[in-house]
Amino acid sequence: MEDVEVEGSAMSRARLRILTIAPTPWFSDRGCHVRILEEVRALRNRGHHLRLVSYHIDRDVGDIRAIRIRRVPWYRQVAPGGSISRFYLDWLVLGKAMAVARRFRPDIIHGHLYQGAAIGKLVGLRCGIPVVFDFQSSMSSELCESGLIPARGLRMWLTRQVERGLASLPDHIVLSSERARDLLLSWGLPASKLTNLPDGVCLEHFDSFESDPTLRARLGIPEGVPLGVYAGTLNEIEGTSSLLRIIRRVLAMKDCWFLIIGYPDAPYREMAHELGIQARTVFVGRTRYEDVPRYLKLGTFAVTTKQSATEANAKLFAYMAAGLPVVVYDNAVSREALGPHGCYVTGGEEEFARQIVRQTEASNESGAHLRKRLEERFTWDRLVLTLEEVYDRVIESRRG
Repeated sequence: MEDVEVEGSAMSRARLRILTIAPTPWFSDRGCHVRILEEVRALRNRGHHLRLVSYHIDRDVGDIRAIRIRRVPWYRQVAPGGSISRFYLDWLVLGKAMAVARRFRPDIIHGHLYQGAAIGKLVGLRCGIPVVFDFQSSMSSELCESGLIPARGLRMWLTRQVERGLASLPDHIVLSSERARDLLLSWGLPASKLTNLPDGVCLEHFDSFESDPTLRARLGIPEGVPLGVYAGTLNEIEGTSSLLRIIRRVLAMKDCWFLIIGYPDAPYREMAHELGIQARTVFVGRTRYEDVPRYLKLGTFAVTTKQSATEANAKLFAYMAAGLPVVVYDNAVSREALGPHGCYVTGGEEEFARQIVRQTEASNESGAHLRKRLEERFTWDRLVLTLEEVYDRVIESRRG
């Protein structure tokens, strides 16, 4: 694909040339892809020049066009999950990123995912360019939480050594949660190399939508009935099976509906039928990120059953932007985002269900507080200033 320069209309204090490396099928309307998109948009709006290198599949968003590796016909996976083919694809990303760097001559490289950190370092060494790594989760913790490796033993030890080594490669690391900072400090990385950069939202996009009763009717959801919404990836790290079991408990206590936005949804539709909750649980499948606000604004409250101790939970900020009360398990990541206004659950699925029922009968006051908290702390027009400061420090340090 032809290299397309992404520019913005607003001038920042210094225009930078930024090479973003995203070794993933971008843009797949999920997880880290949303963070990449929002960062790129915010930097573009500040007047910076960007190139984004990614895999060969999925879609571009608006005028942000990825520079993609050559087509690999046997690799079509866009949902989260590992594949041995990714080793080959990442070598192609390295070659593409190296070629782009030679032509584009970036001031800084911004790598996403561990592969992006490694690829960015190799390109940076070759071309004399500093590297920033966007750390969103612990690889070993994620593999353990998904059941792919045990919590103890040789495989966990080896995985932890690999990720520690990769985390030590870049010149600086931006972190999406305070819990991630604590983890990297425990690995021996210096505090001077770490900067907190939480997830956020572009409010202008969210506020362009209003609640649409015709959409509710098209989904078959009756008016006047409390509606819980979930938006995000569907898998066991996100606690999707647990969420469906919780919904069954809620429906035994309260007339309520649930709207589930995300993918891969086929196995969970089947589970919903097995649990007997399909009549009041609407799955909409993969939804364009640009359209998610339209669905969220139908909701009475939002839920997430994610319990990861290290991985950020970006959907919380979308819920806050929609002004929804949020029912969530009580952990450090959730507290960092929601502060004193979250509806926290400290027990198991039964307590979670009872907290949801309480939300269906409560006012929307906590949602208004969360919206205000977002406006004050977690909008990308604010967060991008921190990212610019990181870039400036890293570039100046390299020059010095």
